[in-house]
Amino acid sequence: YQLNNINDMSSIFSQCQNLNSVHFSNIYNLTNLHKAFSNCTNLQKISGTAYNTAKNVDCSYMFQNCYNLINTLPLHLQIENASHMYENCYNIEVMAMTSSYINDASYMYANCKSITSLGKVISGDLDGRYIGTWNNLSYLFYNCINLKYVNHSGSTFNFDHATDMTNMFLNCNNLTADSLNQIVNKLPPINQLNNPFTNTLSYIGFSDFQIYNVIFNSKVTNIAKNNGWN
Repeated sequence: YQLNNINDMSSIFSQCQNLNSVHFSNIYNLTNLHKAFSNCTNLQKISGTAYNTAKNVDCSYMFQNCYNLINTLPLHLQIENASHMYENCYNIEVMAMTSSYINDASYMYANCKSITSLGKVISGDLDGRYIGTWNNLSYLFYNCINLKYVNHSGSTFNFDHATDMTNMFLNCNNLTADSLNQIVNKLPPINQLNNPFTNTLSYIGFSDFQIYNVIFNSKVTNIAKNNGWN
């Protein structure tokens, strides 16, 4: 498909359950990808590259319920809304995407059960440091049950602009002890968040067992307490 003159691709392939693969060329100046491929349950591969020069692209629900999706086209976009973007993409491991700012990333990777490393999720030109420019991170990795590593191949990350981290790592029960420590070391000051009164590690979705593993590391505990976390 050549879609160089199209700005709005919202719901363009939504519910196309027999669609298996798509190749694009010359996709520029996109502004709306809301539900573009949602519920394409047999879609496995999307190739090509999508660019835009404008900001505030809506990618919410773009690939939601693409259960068999393995690879997606590289996205070089300035995204405003990425909520539920890859939700329930059970088989996807790598999403090549560059976006230095996302306002709403809630549920973005929820139920992406094949993800093992943050370095694989955030690939290509983008690595984990860009999470530091995203705002709403609530339920971002919810139920990513095989996520183990948050620092892959030397990539770094932070939560410098996070305003909501509610249950960000809920049910990520396979995070390594080192990953748990890295997350806690990077927590923002509690007064930066919209709900500063919920200042325990359960707020970001840590289980009691994960909290137990963390609190015995005095260095981590001191850093967390300095930022207002219990």
